[in-house]
Amino acid sequence: MPQMKQISFAVALCVAALTTSPALAETSKDSGLQLVSAQLEGSKSDRKLVGVVANKSANVYAKVEVKFKVFEGSAESTEKDDATSDLMPGANWNFRMNVSKEVTRFELSSLSGITKGSDHADKDDDKDNEGKKDKDNKNDRD
Repeated sequence: MPQMKQISFAVALCVAALTTSPALAETSKDSGLQLVSAQLEGSKSDRKLVGVVANKSANVYAKVEVKFKVFEGSAESTEKDDATSDLMPGANWNFRMNVSKEVTRFELSSLSGITKGSDHADKDDDKDNEGKKDKDNKNDRD
């Protein structure tokens, strides 16, 4: 029976991806990030995948990334992604990705984020600070 739930969920995602309904709302695992909407926009010559990600948590996200599989007719999918930084609690991020004029449908691949103060975000900050220290030390020697 669990297998049927998994298939139903996949079908629901595909159907939701083809609509502009707020029913598309997907929440990333273990976070307060939520995909509120996603849709194809524009003319055949200038097609875009646009949507909204909401930060429903009390955390500031140092980085947020959304990835989609996009399909051109019956061809295999390719992946498109977009990212932003410093998504504040309660804020929405409007993403916009250029896609091929042949894209007919899409599926959410992943929605992820790194909160400020997490180990990964701290390491990125440390790298930035090390670069600044090296530059300052070089300036002191000159």
